[in-house]
Formats: sequence, structure tokens, C-alpha cells
Amino acid sequence: MSSEDWWANEDLFWAVLSFDPVIMTHPGVLFAPGNMGYEGITPVEGLPGAEALFADRVPKGFKKTMPRWDRAPHLPTNPQAEVLYPQAVSTRHLRRIYVLTDEDAAKAEAIVSVSGHDEVDIIVDPVTFGR
Repeated sequence: MSSEDWWANEDLFWAVLSFDPVIMTHPGVLFAPGNMGYEGITPVEGLPGAEALFADRVPKGFKKTMPRWDRAPHLPTNPQAEVLYPQAVSTRHLRRIYVLTDEDAAKAEAIVSVSGHDEVDIIVDPVTFGR
């Protein structure tokens, strides 16, 4: 995985932060049916934007589309769909942190404990990282 090469000589690790879904109802949240790095993807605010993530076909870059195929109903049509939060998300909405290894979990636990943050579930889950 190319992301494993990023900062390879640093004491860093990848983590997936899982927030309470209520943040998607906050004002100014945008929904993009695909990766915002691709041309032709336009984010939309509110319920229409959220519903657009699950359309039968969604944009996939400039002048291309992606069909839903057999994606589970709870998943967006494009796995690269994005929820874009304005400014910064408060960590009071943080519910879980997913990491790849036990060593990463220990580091994440240390970070949470010294931050004074409420306890957060830290889960070692290689599947989240495509393993």
C-alpha cells in the first residue's frame, strides 16, 4: 500500500476516526458522491446531498459515472464518497478510533489519555485498512 511509504521513517501511524453520525445533520455539512479530488464531483448540502450518495449512478470523475452494482444498501454507491464538515469537528463527537496493530492501539490510547479527552473505544481492525 503506497500510504505505508508516507512518513516511513517517522513515529506515526494511520488511524480511522469514527464520529457520531449526528454530525452529518449539522449546518454546512456537504455530501460528495465521489472523491472530491476528481473533476466533476460537486458536493451538496443537507438531505438532498446525503441521498445523492446512494443514487443508482453517481459521478466518478469528469464525465464518468459509477453504477451501484451490488453494494449493500447501507453503503454509498461510490466507496470514495465524502462527508465534508465545515471548519473542524469537535472531538466530543468522537466515538471510536480504528488502528492496524496492537502497537498503534497503545499509541492511540496514550494520546487519548494525555489529552484529557473522554474515553474512546480503540479497535484493532486490519479489515478497516484493507488487510
